[in-house]
Amino acid sequence: MNSKILSPLRRDGYKAGMIMMLIALSTMLLTTACSSDNDVITNNENINKKGYEIPVTLNATRQGDATTRATYNPDTRMLEYSTGDQLYVLGNHSTAGMFYGTLEWKGGIIFSGTITTTNQYSGSGVELLSSSKWARAILLPAGYNNYHYITINNPGFSGHPYAAFATSKATAIEQFSNESASGYNNGFELLPQNAILNFTITGLTPNTEFAVELWNSYYSLVEGNVTTNGSGTATFAIGIDISMCKAPATTVDIDDLYNKGWDLRIKDNNNDYVLRMLDDNNPLVTSSKPLVAGHIYNITRSAAPVGPTYPSISTVTTSDYGKVVCAAGHLHDANTPVPSGCTGVGVIAKVTDGGHGLIMSLQDADENSWTLINLCTSVTYAGSTMKLLADWMLGSLPSYTSLGSIAVSNWCVASKDDYIAMFQNLGSQSNADPKSYDSNVNAKITSAGGKALNDGYNWGYWCATEGWSFCNWSWDIESDHNDPVVSKYVRPVLGF
Repeated sequence: MNSKILSPLRRDGYKAGMIMMLIALSTMLLTTACSSDNDVITNNENINKKGYEIPVTLNATRQGDATTRATYNPDTRMLEYSTGDQLYVLGNHSTAGMFYGTLEWKGGIIFSGTITTTNQYSGSGVELLSSSKWARAILLPAGYNNYHYITINNPGFSGHPYAAFATSKATAIEQFSNESASGYNNGFELLPQNAILNFTITGLTPNTEFAVELWNSYYSLVEGNVTTNGSGTATFAIGIDISMCKAPATTVDIDDLYNKGWDLRIKDNNNDYVLRMLDDNNPLVTSSKPLVAGHIYNITRSAAPVGPTYPSISTVTTSDYGKVVCAAGHLHDANTPVPSGCTGVGVIAKVTDGGHGLIMSLQDADENSWTLINLCTSVTYAGSTMKLLADWMLGSLPSYTSLGSIAVSNWCVASKDDYIAMFQNLGSQSNADPKSYDSNVNAKITSAGGKALNDGYNWGYWCATEGWSFCNWSWDIESDHNDPVVSKYVRPVLGF
């Protein structure tokens, strides 16, 4: 792992020498670097130069060994000790004075080793712990000294950064959860003091190393490097001290991280992405659901550019006449082709109550005869009864039973009254009575990338009302409705 842990101790605006102890104390003994008791722990030369060793074997349970196991993700080893784990014990006794010791894991929940005291003590190690003024313990995960997160200074230990970076969730949980106990009672009960933020970032350049930084306008909380996979996805985790924003409170609302300007920056030589910690529309936690020590928060973000959003056809009103509809069911500006990546279908030509209506196609279907059209199934959409064309009658038009999530009728031939209404809604100024299509209607269609309705001279378009067809200059009662060989144009519609 190539990472760099940054402590706010190194940043302007933070009191020099201040350290965050790994154990959350209920007393004031280890709370500040200027405490006189803390000076005894870290600077007592007597215990460093001559000590008295007492063997001890004790139990140390972990959160989740009993009823709280659900706090952790089952695919990690967080709740299982492993070879090389150690337990650092620290305390003060009225007779023995200050004491400390690093104990080795022996299996199960048992740790064994030697405790060194300032003064001579005749009792056992367990008696020492049971009668001490106070006793603390912290888990030293196997290989902890490779991560420079916990540093032991007998007696005592140095402060740790507010956050630490890992390239995997398992490593973050095992190394940066900061499991500790603030008292001895027939053993130590270790509880995590940190939360784990587990990130999955998509939309990055595949197989590329990126620098990751959790930062605000004042300083970096943590930095690290991660390499994306072949799909451009980066996965990494950060162990974070929950008291970082609201000390000395024991929980912090992750909204505060957002409100205080915490961002995730991911960058390589060519790109620099800044991602908000939280999704504004779906916050990870809220003021009533704070960031909790021991919990794992899965945060997924995309670094891919976010395109514009478009309203759905389910929201249409009469003010949307002429707007272009794409195959995803979105409304786009009138008189403009749909943007790249979208497929234009038609224009909004009729709207009824409740966001329903008719979409006039940008293209003709196959020419056909009235006899065959009349044999098609009748369907009713948006209050209109129409003839549903068979797929083989559509020509080059794709079949649509839905646009995005909105169900549609598939292509139909509409009634005379529907076509008259649609032409009026699309701005027809035709002299025909009733109005037919004209150059204004065709402009709405062609500007959206469609094909103009033909002039219809001696040809015309069928409607689903028996006895009627239309061209751009008239509506006619057609004597050839019953002639199976006479074909006319078909400009179909979709009902929704």
